[in-house]
Amino acid sequence: MGANISIYPVIHSHRKDKTGRVPIVLRIDLDNNPVAYDPIGEKANKVPAEYWDAETRSVKKHYANAALLNNIISKRRTELEGIFLIKEQMGLKLTKRNIKLIVAGKDPGRCFFEFCEKQIKDKYESAETIRTYNSELTKLKLFAAELSFRDIDYQFLQEYAAWMRDKRGNSANTIWKTFKFMNTMMNDALRIGGIIQENPFSKFDRGAYKQTQRTFLTKADRPKVEKLLTEPIPAELAKVVAYMLLMCYCGLRFEDAMAFDYTTHIVDDERLIMETQKKDVLVNIKLYPKLREIILFVRDNPLQLTNQQFNTMLKVVATMAGINKTLTAHVGRHTFGRLLAENGVAKEKAQKLLGHRDIRSTNIYYHMMDTDLDNEVDNKLAHLE
Repeated sequence: MGANISIYPVIHSHRKDKTGRVPIVLRIDLDNNPVAYDPIGEKANKVPAEYWDAETRSVKKHYANAALLNNIISKRRTELEGIFLIKEQMGLKLTKRNIKLIVAGKDPGRCFFEFCEKQIKDKYESAETIRTYNSELTKLKLFAAELSFRDIDYQFLQEYAAWMRDKRGNSANTIWKTFKFMNTMMNDALRIGGIIQENPFSKFDRGAYKQTQRTFLTKADRPKVEKLLTEPIPAELAKVVAYMLLMCYCGLRFEDAMAFDYTTHIVDDERLIMETQKKDVLVNIKLYPKLREIILFVRDNPLQLTNQQFNTMLKVVATMAGINKTLTAHVGRHTFGRLLAENGVAKEKAQKLLGHRDIRSTNIYYHMMDTDLDNEVDNKLAHLE
């Protein structure tokens, strides 16, 4: 076995009965520390203390039932070793908790953490998705150090939601995203088979994601940011400005902007064609003057930062540009969505340019700016004093 498990026959001398007989048990050690005791299945497995050989860990031969008892001990020990080996081969981590459950005759179930870690490694390519999902696992481990699929039921989900809300101060949207991740893993387990019979989220209300106000760079903001490229600022900061503008003018997500390569993704010097980190989503946009200008700067000034580092430097960019907004990499993508709506691009075409699978994601930018309503205000209310 991979785990450092040892099984020893011992007697519980402190549990001696009135006749002076003591029970024989199997002590299970993990890393040389006792974690469980198995009564070897027979209440009658008791011997007078003086007939127990502590050195050989067996009943002394001159005791009447020595052969029978020693045989029972040997069989149960072999049985437990086999169970532990099978569980380990099935991917179960033999922790203190799991060993106790197995000895008690209970199925500890597949480890949720190990399953998720493997799924994240094998299934996802996006560095941002991997980082986000690993962050979710880290948070979940703070709530439950050990967790199997069978532990995750309606009550567990309620308690986890309360912990995130009351102890962590997580918003309703953050909790929704956490449960979205867990639900994805549960559905994967169902598809694989042999792990769970039912997804606990089928009976648990995760709530609904509440769309928050999206931050973007306005017509007045963008020139302020662009102007920084003409000023004597540190080279690394200028690169951050350029990559932010790249996202503003073509809608790339952060991980795609970091992966952008001019020779690979610019075709015939006139189109940006790029398969994004989100599978089955393709960016295909003709280079218009403003975008071409930024892309040429990015081509000559490549940048590699983490999302966190990039967002930290954007705080400096906002201050230098005199913009009183919290800028993040995703503000660039929101800005592109706003640009499309502002300039009258049809929703269906904007959906393709943004790479949205669902038109409802695109609609958000158009709800932010309803030209018909704006015209009504201009026509009907402009005369008010």
